[in-house]
Amino acid sequence: MFLAVIGDPIAHSLSPAIHTAVFSELGLPLTYRKFQVKKDGLAAWLPTVKAEGIGGFNVTMPLKAEAAAVCGSKMASVNTVRIEPDGMLTGFSTDGDGFLLALDELEVDLAGMSVVIAGQGSVASVLSGAMTGRDATVRSVSVREGTAELHKWMPQTGLLINATPLGMKGQDWDDLNFLQHLPKTAVVVDLLYSPPVTSFLQEASTLGLRTQNGLPMLIYQAILSDEIYLRRSLDVKGLKARVEAAIPQQPF
Repeated sequence: MFLAVIGDPIAHSLSPAIHTAVFSELGLPLTYRKFQVKKDGLAAWLPTVKAEGIGGFNVTMPLKAEAAAVCGSKMASVNTVRIEPDGMLTGFSTDGDGFLLALDELEVDLAGMSVVIAGQGSVASVLSGAMTGRDATVRSVSVREGTAELHKWMPQTGLLINATPLGMKGQDWDDLNFLQHLPKTAVVVDLLYSPPVTSFLQEASTLGLRTQNGLPMLIYQAILSDEIYLRRSLDVKGLKARVEAAIPQQPF
């Protein structure tokens, strides 16, 4: 069996390195590749699954909502697709649980906390559901027309998450002044991991706020995906530590 990740952009993806490290730790002779698939291109790419003998694939931006649709899933976002023995596609999302495991490393207590997510895409919906399950109050804010709405909610925000592409190469924030209005105890998370320190995280760090990039979540959700592909439970936290040590620390 070989597995894959699809998305656009995809050249920067650490998913092959992460999954390969997991398979190595487990002593499994599996391979993992990446394919560039542009927005609205998932349905046209699907014949590749049968042609290449792909046993399952991970999905990154901007295809997670499309993946949910092709799998017939009721979820807004799918990041893991397993190919069943009869060729059917089953969709899962490990993003929510992966994010919560990453957040646990910061010892963040979500109960009663006010959380703001910058972005209103499918991943924001998944994370909102996961954090609401831990009794947080979650608000997703669009930044398409500027950051005025973010300014409004910052003073009472305990956790701020960037779930937009802003910060990736060629895309950045026009205004980060809203970060100055966060409480000093706030935690700032960027779901991006390329570059490892985005302008969003750099500014938050300069202000003395605790920060985390998207790499811990990426590793956790990958291992949870491997549980789905392999149909078995794994030592998720133990594997995460070993995988983190095995992948490039400054790959960009």
